[in-house]
Amino acid sequence: MRATLVTFGSRGDAEPFRALAARMAADGHAVRLVSHAPFVADPPPGVEPRPVRGRSVRELMDAPEGRALVAGVRNPLRAVRRLATFLEPELRLLYADTAAGVAGADVVVCSPATFPALHAAEAAGVPVVQAQLQPLVPTGAFPAPVAWARWFLSWAQNSAL
Repeated sequence: MRATLVTFGSRGDAEPFRALAARMAADGHAVRLVSHAPFVADPPPGVEPRPVRGRSVRELMDAPEGRALVAGVRNPLRAVRRLATFLEPELRLLYADTAAGVAGADVVVCSPATFPALHAAEAAGVPVVQAQLQPLVPTGAFPAPVAWARWFLSWAQNSAL
């Protein structure tokens, strides 16, 4: 099987995918790991690294323009518009590199936050397996760590998306 694993975010988002990629490669699958350069550097044996261009969320928020973007914004609509304008060039790079990484795959494995992977896989007709890094609904042991998850899941089920 030719699998493309896609992960964006922080080290905490990337490490589980690196471990899964290593295991899949050890089991004999052709594995490609698509992420920002620091997370695909020194890939596990048998894993093809596919770095994406553009800055990670952390790099964007640490940049002077990223800090300026969120400083003093009180109007959520204005913040979303500013964010969209700010992110557009980065997202274009991310989408192009993710689509190239998905090409030729039999399956894409990604987290729900990696929406470029979902779109690229759909466009390429490749099935997607979403790997949840944390529960999206409460468990018997603790509440859902993402406070809005229950609301969003309910909204998504009842909306015409």
